[in-house]
Amino acid sequence: LFYKGKKVKKNTIFYVSDGTGITATMLGRSLLTQFETLYFEEITIPYVDTSEKAEEVCQSINRIFQETQQ
Repeated sequence: LFYKGKKVKKNTIFYVSDGTGITATMLGRSLLTQFETLYFEEITIPYVDTSEKAEEVCQSINRIFQETQQ
């Protein structure tokens, strides 16, 4: 995978929030600018406001990890 003309590794980033996820996403993106040689696929998961929803999100994240081996 090439990004900005350089070979990079793809990483999946999850922003999990109990609200819209806008603040988490914006903060995360500002932090990710420190890693120019990495490529990030960003997934925002908003409105995770119960333990049941959190458990579902954990299962989804684990499934994606298993599928991609990241």
